[in-house]
Amino acid sequence: KALDDFRFQGDFITVVDGTSYLSFSHHHCSQCLTQKHPSGKVSYLHPVLEAKLVTATGLALSLATEFIENPPGRTPADYQEKKQDCELKAFTRLAPKLKAAFPQLRLCLNFDSLYGCGPAFALCERYHWHFVVTFKEGRTPDLWREFQALLKLRPEQKRTVTLPNQTRRVYRWVEQLPYVDSEKRAWTLAAILCEETSPTGQKT
Repeated sequence: KALDDFRFQGDFITVVDGTSYLSFSHHHCSQCLTQKHPSGKVSYLHPVLEAKLVTATGLALSLATEFIENPPGRTPADYQEKKQDCELKAFTRLAPKLKAAFPQLRLCLNFDSLYGCGPAFALCERYHWHFVVTFKEGRTPDLWREFQALLKLRPEQKRTVTLPNQTRRVYRWVEQLPYVDSEKRAWTLAAILCEETSPTGQKT
């Protein structure tokens, strides 16, 4: 209850993201992930997926952890023939652990664009979590084009805010945005765009 003041519409904001844990220039163990660089050099990695409750004051509290690693017994030759473990696969393992550890906790999961797909949405729905995902054109190009087209038809859905330092933000959004994932499952999403102009005129 000490953290209740940091809830957003009743939910705790929880960031889910992968991060580097260990890196080697040699084959460390059979569970290493491999990354080949343009130079031909190969790095052997042990990343980890973290779910962290974050607050406006800068706290980041770990709620669940899942290592991103290959099954035991693999050899470097296997990496060319079999798919490696990845963040999305690790999330399918982390999600039930997070729910089991905090079955009643209201969460809003925050993801980068990698998670902008049906499997991640389905896990959030199964465990009754809200979610916010970074929306990038390259991840879901058809959905992005639909969003851009509908923005033009909703000129009234706009809000402008000027911050104390004279930074100007224009928010525009579209609700009831249809999306069909790779499993042919239909979703209804909402998307929001923030166009920011700094006091010096730089736009992002």
